[in-house]
Amino acid sequence: MNGNNLEIINQWFETTINALKNGSKWESNHITEILGEEPKEKWIDLSVLCMTSLTNKLRERRLERDYKILLAIPLVCDEFAASMKVPKSLVEMAEQLDIEPPGIYLSQATVVHSYKPVEEYACPVRFPLIPDAHFYTYYREHRYIESMVNEWEFSRAIYVSYYPEGGLAHDYFDKWLLGPYAG
Repeated sequence: MNGNNLEIINQWFETTINALKNGSKWESNHITEILGEEPKEKWIDLSVLCMTSLTNKLRERRLERDYKILLAIPLVCDEFAASMKVPKSLVEMAEQLDIEPPGIYLSQATVVHSYKPVEEYACPVRFPLIPDAHFYTYYREHRYIESMVNEWEFSRAIYVSYYPEGGLAHDYFDKWLLGPYAG
């Protein structure tokens, strides 16, 4: 990894926050657009670095309630029905990475996305990418109405959302992650 990654992430943060303060509703980039082209084998680690660094910047500036941050890691999909092939480990996830690099999304917290009819399946994963109760890692596959009508394939990804209030490590979630349901 390039030693300048944190500096580059900080520059992206400043540019993005300025765009949001000047009226943009949301901003996003692939990690390769932020950090430069990197081999696919490094994408997961670079994604976690981006997500944690940007979240730390939001916390430092006390902006974590003003903005929402999301990491999306696309997975290969050529299914025309929900496959529900949830990766069971980090290794399985890495094997299923798509050719599209992971993306970071930063938006104003008040932005409400317009509703689109969607066909989807989602569930938490048992290998949190960032072991912190403020981050929620989940699998989602979906397709919007235009994809349904045109009989296009589903989109699959692992997502990491940040919740400033935390509280995701509640009793049932811990039991699900560690208990007999861990499959």
